[in-house]
Amino acid sequence: MDHSPDRDPNVVLRWLGRDSAGAAYHLAPLNLTWSSAGVEADLAVFEGVARRLSSDPELWSVLLKEPNWRFTLVGCVCLLVQGSREHFADLSWRLEQGSWVAPQLAVTMGLLNPELAGPALRELLEGGALEGQGRSMGAVRFVLERLEPSCPEPAHAAQGQEDALEGARVAQKLWDFWRGRLGPSSE
Repeated sequence: MDHSPDRDPNVVLRWLGRDSAGAAYHLAPLNLTWSSAGVEADLAVFEGVARRLSSDPELWSVLLKEPNWRFTLVGCVCLLVQGSREHFADLSWRLEQGSWVAPQLAVTMGLLNPELAGPALRELLEGGALEGQGRSMGAVRFVLERLEPSCPEPAHAAQGQEDALEGARVAQKLWDFWRGRLGPSSE
């Protein structure tokens, strides 16, 4: 995507920077592997970026809608560290378009906006928008089962089964981590 200089998502990666070992901070939350400083210190870096993004919601929207998963991931983590319910439409749009970080998108939607996420995720799953995106389907299915335990299995659930299982596995790891941080009010 082309961006105006004041809406260039690369600036956010520069704000995040690198840890003491030289690893880019934006990679840590991908697999929940933190620097030697620890999870609290790493998330404090994201909290600082989230505060900066709060004064520029348009840039935050750009991050979430970016096809490059790194930007989308940073946008999700910043929402989660703040517990912000903003940008639901951007999260939903990116998930529908497809993203390698679909589990992060689905979990962010489900934890921060459960009343909106249930119907939106069900529509994505049942409406066929995720057809051929096994990882996305697995993640969405996992989050839907947390939000709506009686949600029926979609007819095309067996398609892309290995990818779907991987998406669900990643979503479960993320759900458990972030739900623990956000507390019981996130369900």
